[in-house]
Amino acid sequence: MTEGNYDVTVRWTILEGNIRVPVFRDTSLFIHEAFTDYCLEIARSYVGNEGGLKSLMDSVVRALKSLLIFLERGGYANGGRISWLSINDDFLKEFMKWELARIQADPRSRSERTSKRTVNGLLRRIYHFYLWAQNNLTTERKLIGWSDCQIRSSLPDIESGKSKPKSERMYPCQFKRVGEGSRTSDLQYWATDDDLRDLVYYFESSCIESVTVRNILILHLIEAVGWRRGSAASLTIDLFADEAIKRAIDARYEGVPIRPSNQKGGMEYSFFVPFDLAMEVNRYIKDGRNKILAHLGIDERVAKHRLFISVTTGAPLTEGTLSDEIGVAFRAIGAPKGAGPHSIRRKFYLDANRREITRRMQIGLPVGAEEVALTLSQKMGHSSPTSQSAYRKAVSGLSVNSETARQQLEIAALRSENLELRSKIASLERLITDSDARGHPKRKH
Repeated sequence: MTEGNYDVTVRWTILEGNIRVPVFRDTSLFIHEAFTDYCLEIARSYVGNEGGLKSLMDSVVRALKSLLIFLERGGYANGGRISWLSINDDFLKEFMKWELARIQADPRSRSERTSKRTVNGLLRRIYHFYLWAQNNLTTERKLIGWSDCQIRSSLPDIESGKSKPKSERMYPCQFKRVGEGSRTSDLQYWATDDDLRDLVYYFESSCIESVTVRNILILHLIEAVGWRRGSAASLTIDLFADEAIKRAIDARYEGVPIRPSNQKGGMEYSFFVPFDLAMEVNRYIKDGRNKILAHLGIDERVAKHRLFISVTTGAPLTEGTLSDEIGVAFRAIGAPKGAGPHSIRRKFYLDANRREITRRMQIGLPVGAEEVALTLSQKMGHSSPTSQSAYRKAVSGLSVNSETARQQLEIAALRSENLELRSKIASLERLITDSDARGHPKRKH
């Protein structure tokens, strides 16, 4: 049992200079000064970079709130309240097990491996809090360090330049072998349905309502249409106006045609946004976005008619901030470093290829990479290098119910690989030809 009669809470307050800071309260409604001061210090260090602050602060708050709940209930054994100054490695190991069980108890949680990566992310935030606390709040205790300290970590030595950064020494108390070190997967991470579900849960549990609604809408749009971050950030409210939706319905389109002003290569393609999603955006503009403007006391001279705006300034959300918001959320749910908006874009292509291949198999049409790519590029208004990788993943991931269909997919996959190899060989031949034309001698082997 906890000693207080209330839940642990986090409330946000605005300080001078428009600094937004969380205030932690324990189960007796007392302010937890150490956690609150730490977040205040972070906020002050990010003045002028509010986008980066928002992303970082969300993950810090989630970690410290979980830790405070665990402290208040007395640890894993559910005993009396524990002081944050008393924890050690054994306590962190208990916290690991407790937090993992909490995450897995949620019906929206993913596999054990990804849940463990989420816990690891929270633990890293906690390690950094104790490093800050040792440097700023107490000189009497050896809270964190490699030798003779409550929490074993090389973080203080790295800070002083005495040690090189190695994850296993910086954060010894973590789940091991959960797939956090793969550089290849980092660069080509493909989001999954579970990822999208976990991202929604992360925003709902870690952000204020206005940020939650905005960011979930960004997820839905990228998943539905496959936009790059720049295209999503450039959307304007007139594209989803009542009149635009009505014109699309009257014309019997499959959705509302949307042409983002920012497209790669200066292209001017239109994309059909499903009607239900377009209506969701329309409602957000009238309810969520307009409330942000009213609360801040500003108008479109600041918001520039952009769909996605900052909840603290009302200015358009930059593509960098949009990417940070999604990237930090991915890391919070345990995805590899580098996962972000483009990971959702890859998912869009993968889903589209799966649907098109399945459709073609059902009606007896060829399922080769060229045929599928041609149909999808015509439907989506553009082609992409991502589509070739998506095609191969779609082919390898489809289950088939007949030997003929299986052979058809195997042949299509081999043709796709052959085309890719021929393309690479042609590129190499062009490089050799160009080199010879410039008078470079051929190498002798």
